[in-house]
Amino acid sequence: MDDNRSHSLTLDRRLHEAAFSVNLAFALVAYLFLLGPETVTSLLFRMDIVISRQLRLLPEVTPPKDYYTAAYFAFFVPAIALAGCIWALLRLFSKLALMRAVLRSVAGVTALAASPAWWLLSTYSASARYGWTPFAAIQFYELILMLLYVVLYLSRRLAVSAWVSITAFMVHNGFWFWQFGAIPFFMGYGGPVASTVTFVAGVAWVLYLRQLDHVSAAAC
Repeated sequence: MDDNRSHSLTLDRRLHEAAFSVNLAFALVAYLFLLGPETVTSLLFRMDIVISRQLRLLPEVTPPKDYYTAAYFAFFVPAIALAGCIWALLRLFSKLALMRAVLRSVAGVTALAASPAWWLLSTYSASARYGWTPFAAIQFYELILMLLYVVLYLSRRLAVSAWVSITAFMVHNGFWFWQFGAIPFFMGYGGPVASTVTFVAGVAWVLYLRQLDHVSAAAC
């Protein structure tokens, strides 16, 4: 392996690790607020109130009743802290084959499916009583189609260039950006944040796989 190729792989891996850490952490915290125990989420809301008061973003009196719809600190503080922990673990155990497998496979599926799956689950939780089901929604089948694309891409049964995959991620994230537009203020995760984070994670994953292929070809 020449020095330039090795350097490029290192840079792509570092970018990939950072993007994967942020994407996974943001998604996990979003799932926590959707599915987690109220005892945990209420503590995060209390932390949000304390930080907001310390920064003088909130008066000392009781917060307005609609305050929790914009509890950004409750979401972003644990999300950023968790992202740092995930990144540290990836760096600490970077030489393990398990970590390389995670970066190659799990990261791609996470980049593709983490936020769309959250959208489907949150929509089902809010609308199931009205008869809404993901199995009758086009969003569900778009996600399944893209998951099939990723599986074929990883298995090398789909011989396409990195730019084709990046374009596919752009279309996929554009579609979900439109879907998330209906819930732009879920503590900061809706709107552009979820789609932007997943897109960056997807592009970083594709570039990392491309460098892996180049290194493998050069070693042959």
